[in-house]
Amino acid sequence: MTHEQHNLMLRYLDGECSPDEHAALTDALRDDEQLKREFVGLCLQRRIMREALHRKGSLEAFIGEEDSTPLPITPTLRRSRSVWYSAAALAAAMVIIATAWFTLPDFNRTVEVDVPPSSAGLAMITDQRGARWGGKHATARNGDSLPAGILELESGSAQLMLTGGAVVDLRGPTRFQLIDDNHTRLFHGELSAWVPQQAHGFTVDAPGAQVVDLGTEFSMNVNPLGDLRLQVTAGRVRLITADTSRLVAAGDAWIVDAAGSLQEVDFVMPTIDPWETATAVYYKLQGDGGDASGHHIDLHAAVSPFDSDDAAPTFAHDGGRQLRRQLTAEQLDRFDTDQFTITAWVRDPSLTDDLQDHNGIFAYRNGNESRFQLTVLGAKGHHTGALRLDYHRADTGKFHADAGTDPLTWAPGVWYHLAVVFDAGSPASGDGVVRFYRTPLGGATELVATCRDQPEMTPLTIGGALTLGGFEGSDMRCFGGSIASVRYINHPLDDRQIADLAASPPSTIKPNDSNPKGDL
Repeated sequence: MTHEQHNLMLRYLDGECSPDEHAALTDALRDDEQLKREFVGLCLQRRIMREALHRKGSLEAFIGEEDSTPLPITPTLRRSRSVWYSAAALAAAMVIIATAWFTLPDFNRTVEVDVPPSSAGLAMITDQRGARWGGKHATARNGDSLPAGILELESGSAQLMLTGGAVVDLRGPTRFQLIDDNHTRLFHGELSAWVPQQAHGFTVDAPGAQVVDLGTEFSMNVNPLGDLRLQVTAGRVRLITADTSRLVAAGDAWIVDAAGSLQEVDFVMPTIDPWETATAVYYKLQGDGGDASGHHIDLHAAVSPFDSDDAAPTFAHDGGRQLRRQLTAEQLDRFDTDQFTITAWVRDPSLTDDLQDHNGIFAYRNGNESRFQLTVLGAKGHHTGALRLDYHRADTGKFHADAGTDPLTWAPGVWYHLAVVFDAGSPASGDGVVRFYRTPLGGATELVATCRDQPEMTPLTIGGALTLGGFEGSDMRCFGGSIASVRYINHPLDDRQIADLAASPPSTIKPNDSNPKGDL
């Protein structure tokens, strides 16, 4: 948009256009799709600002005393819920204008719009924060009109305003569908919705359930297992499953699994990330094996795997390149073996060398008395490329190696964020669950396996070593490539939290060596 075009739009909105200017602007908007979108954004901004000034008498009513950031062309509507009603009504008209052939109206007469049914939009993108879209919406921008169909938000966040009036915030990775102007579907991912009175009955379908608005604000999350998490923050919704229908009021939260079973919970989306307070060890691997958790359980190596201070360490068949530390009784107590999550950024595990039956990522081993180990199986294993969590019960002497994935393909040179979640379940042994996740750098988080009916893991025992990059100096079991960071968290993270960690790669991963596209 040129400076002259911007001023002409402002003159039009202020009712100051001459007949010639009016005709010129009409012609420009008819022939320029980008200019249409910018005009839509300017109309939204002007209407919202006027509404805020009318209600509160000053611009501070909209931006707040502590937020003096200049308004964007298409503002984030959640800043002031008091103006969403008028903004939603205006946006419903603007979505049509943005995609249709139209004649720019005089302010004293009615807008006349001719919209072919096949091109009518159901929603408009009103804000994006680091949004990365997949599929046909890869180049989506603020002001774009969205027809019925599926949206793939791979990362970041985006706000949509439906023509029916509801405002929906999506947080990637999310797969979402627009069905009609007041009906949507959430396949997986996270959304928050604010629904004004005119959009009463706004509906979101989810695996195993349906949520129908009764005038409210609510949040939903569907994880890769198909479990729905619903939390209502204002008003009420009706939660419908195959077996029941119930009202959910403000402050209430429910979990519905994919089979339709319901469980009421205290909260759905915690405000404090568990890894901030429950991390046992955190190895950033920035030039050394220092522990960034604050517990000072540093790791050391006979032969350094670090090539330079700013590169992720590269391991080899030489067992001396493993990072390790023998733990004291006090340090062992920091590791919860009933519920935990191990995460790591890795690249290029060895999959073809017959000597490499395991790519050891992170392990504690005390002979056959007590151990756990997260590995990628090499060519000597029967499931080449599979992730596996092995552990040994000290009380029974039994070794458990059935928690693993099917064979996985690993693209050369690509960094992957791995996570394994262990939850022992109830005090009765044998009902534990192990989940494995894998996320390529910049891609979507995938739940690659869920292993149920797992036995408990006994506490770690004194006399063993915590090891990164291999096991006990074995030349056969060192990790074949690079490892950029490792965490052990005394908490079973959920899908959203795993995705959050995967969205923040460590600084040792560089754009020029992280993957073929060079994306961060």
